[in-house]
Amino acid sequence: MLIGLTGGYCAGKNVVAGILERRGWACLDLDALGHEAIDLARDAVAARFGAAAMRPDGSVDRKAVARIVFADPVALADQEAIVHPIVYGMVEERLAAARESGRDACLNGALLYRTPLAGRCELMITSDEYLEFIPPGADKGHALADLAGRLGLRPAQVAAAGDGWNDLGMLRWAGTRIAVASGREDLKAVATAVVPGPEQDGLAAWIEAQLLSGSLAGEDARG
Repeated sequence: MLIGLTGGYCAGKNVVAGILERRGWACLDLDALGHEAIDLARDAVAARFGAAAMRPDGSVDRKAVARIVFADPVALADQEAIVHPIVYGMVEERLAAARESGRDACLNGALLYRTPLAGRCELMITSDEYLEFIPPGADKGHALADLAGRLGLRPAQVAAAGDGWNDLGMLRWAGTRIAVASGREDLKAVATAVVPGPEQDGLAAWIEAQLLSGSLAGEDARG
């Protein structure tokens, strides 16, 4: 079995990983692997981000890189393009070793849900309140695409709304993407509209204004 541990900082991921490790599981810390990967990629990091990202001894200054990429979405995408393939390779090697030894495994990472690795997990622990069983490769994005295909709808004709990590695939697929203001920041980053929370009937108001009134023009208003 492969399970995922994800959620915000101090959500208890490391506590759960420690419990599993004591029971013989192979637990992979994606943040730690990311640190290894960026060190292995120091030449590519130096070429992309220059001397400002390096220490005098030639090693990568991870704090400096963080300051650069979190202030610039393009730089962040470039950094991920450098580091993520290395991390994925490390994960594959360690998962293969776990399978050969007959051990179950878990992936521990705050941003696991944003990566293709999430689709490999059979179970996700996202907080102290949620234990989610998910067939590998299944998510709301695939479900929405399947339903839309059966109805003969294109992404531009579909509106989707969400506030949680497992809504991200669905929002990425839909042409009209609504995030709730109290939801996750990464959903709001891909949204075409952000609405107030349920206590203010934000989504209901959006549906009345944009769908029921016919404000979304033409055939793309179907959703």
